[in-house]
Amino acid sequence: MILLIFFALPLATILLSIVLEKILRSPILVAITFFAIYLIILFILFATGVITDLAIGLIAIIIYTILAFITASIVKLIKCIIEKISNRCSCNTNNELSLVNNTDRNCDGDATATNTSIAVSGNIIPNQCNGGRSGCIRGCYRRC
Repeated sequence: MILLIFFALPLATILLSIVLEKILRSPILVAITFFAIYLIILFILFATGVITDLAIGLIAIIIYTILAFITASIVKLIKCIIEKISNRCSCNTNNELSLVNNTDRNCDGDATATNTSIAVSGNIIPNQCNGGRSGCIRGCYRRC
């Protein structure tokens, strides 16, 4: 029983919270789900007489819930970092305008947000607004 409490349940909590974070995309929902499931199991085991001390079981449930929340938060943080790195726009150097639409979920879990990246490289035509200066704009401009 000691091996189950200190090895199997924490490992299962970590692995399942990774899976649930990928599905639910919310660390709070993952923690609430684990708390509810473990609470139901604890009361079933207490009613059948397998567990005699309810207070120790509740402390273990709180610890497993915190572990699930921390794991889901780390997974979400890693996912956001990977998205930020992979969503950098690549700028063209031959005076082209490239438009990239990305309707995937953002780091906040909002599926309706659309990021439009525009990479612009071109010459500025001199006018009176900028004092006749001309130059070249190169860079990535992101519109949200």
